[in-house]
Amino acid sequence: MYNRVSKIDALKDKLRIAYLIEEEYGVATFLDLTIRVLHSFLRWDGEEAVGLKAEIEKLKKTPAADREKTAVNIILDYIKGRTLLIIAENIETIFDKKQGFGPVGQKKFSDLLQQFPFFTIVASNQSLFLDVQREDRPFHNFFKIEYLRRLTIEETFTYLKAITAEDGNHGFTEFLDSPQGIGRIKAIYELIGGNHRLLVTFHRFSNRLYQ
Repeated sequence: MYNRVSKIDALKDKLRIAYLIEEEYGVATFLDLTIRVLHSFLRWDGEEAVGLKAEIEKLKKTPAADREKTAVNIILDYIKGRTLLIIAENIETIFDKKQGFGPVGQKKFSDLLQQFPFFTIVASNQSLFLDVQREDRPFHNFFKIEYLRRLTIEETFTYLKAITAEDGNHGFTEFLDSPQGIGRIKAIYELIGGNHRLLVTFHRFSNRLYQ
């Protein structure tokens, strides 16, 4: 999604993207999340975001009571009225009471999204979790949930070929079309049942598979 959206010329002057890393561990407070958003700009926006380094350093010297508001203002100044798309994987980790910022952080994050309607979020998770299901939680009925349908065997081959083509792994692409490759992928499919995430994990060990 990040690669596709960031390459749309018509959106370049209308959109900023905060693409968080896959496992955002250590987001214990709402302030932590705003800092992760700022660091995502540094990671992905290149020279455009160079000035943020100084702003983040200033934030460290800001009185603790003012840091959240200051961090939000830094984000607002950076996006300059554009839509901010936050992309987060494994959102449960951030929302969780033990691993993340819990209900208190959720409430502040929800308030931010409501206060600034040009903030939006696309998130993924491996399964539904209580923080988006319970009626007493800030994000109850907030997300439009799309369930990822399991792949058929034919779609599994198409999916793996698309990944290997993107990686330029021509040897594995040829292996997928061989009788031996077809047999092995079918055996793996019986084990994982068309699970996208497990297929990606499997792909990481693809070299071992056909060597």
